[in-house]
Amino acid sequence: MASLGDLKKIVDKLNGEVVTTVVYHAEDDELSYEVSSFRHRLANTCEQGCLVLGKSLIDREELRDDWDEEIKPNYIYCETADGTITPLGDTYTQVHSELEYGAVSQLTNTQWFEGENYWATIFGELNFSDIKELKIK
Repeated sequence: MASLGDLKKIVDKLNGEVVTTVVYHAEDDELSYEVSSFRHRLANTCEQGCLVLGKSLIDREELRDDWDEEIKPNYIYCETADGTITPLGDTYTQVHSELEYGAVSQLTNTQWFEGENYWATIFGELNFSDIKELKIK
């Protein structure tokens, strides 16, 4: 089990990672993308989220009655402004994998259909010129 100090280092490392957000605009068949830190991307999505430690959630009394599942103190979660709490893991690899595969909905729209807007946040700095270059999961 990771210590709180180790989990804090994982959160700091993830927050500092470079991500590319790619948006396909169906109405004009255009792609746009933005490169930012993961912290910036998560904070500036519609739900305004952030990575938090379970310990900090447990310490906040107002959450105790609203959360149905057990919050683990040595675990990393994503908390959004609307009160959604998503469990992500307790290792760098596990949390990174959960984020890559769309555990936090505002980071990826995995319901892409022809003629509809699509967005994805991908770890790393990438350039795209065509929607077909995206690996839609």
